[in-house]
Amino acid sequence: MKSSGNTPADQRRFFISLAFFLFTVGVIGFAAISRAPSGTVTPTPAQSLPMNPTVVANVQNAANLALPESQRIAVQDIKTGVDACPDYGPERRSQMLQHIAWLLDPTTIPSDILMAIGEDPMGRLVLGMSTFTRVQWQLLNSPAGSCLLDVDAQVNTLLAAAGQPTAEPLG
Repeated sequence: MKSSGNTPADQRRFFISLAFFLFTVGVIGFAAISRAPSGTVTPTPAQSLPMNPTVVANVQNAANLALPESQRIAVQDIKTGVDACPDYGPERRSQMLQHIAWLLDPTTIPSDILMAIGEDPMGRLVLGMSTFTRVQWQLLNSPAGSCLLDVDAQVNTLLAAAGQPTAEPLG
């Protein structure tokens, strides 16, 4: 007598085949959809906003951002203070030295950084140095005799010379 094809074994084979078929169709469908062209890209409002002409000029000619000699000397003095101050952690020291390098040679500032920091990049870099120093001092629980206080005072003087608002002295 011939089997009717409805045995439990036949049903298992059928459902396994069906599952395999659906899985394969799903994988092929997903691959086809993911490779399909995404269509036309429409610009977002941020992409269509005009750039500030001062920022564009800074990016196009960073050499014009060079500090006056008196401020370059002040930056060198700050570098000496940072190098001699053991209270800077590795991250803050690295950030300070990067800003110092950019202040001393503005042609090395990446254009995306110049665009991000706006119209007065040199003043903003000094402001960043003030922030780095103050954050480090707070991380150390505001020690009264820290060498960070001297660096902060030097940075505050440079802030004033760069036309940036100064901060209250630490301590």
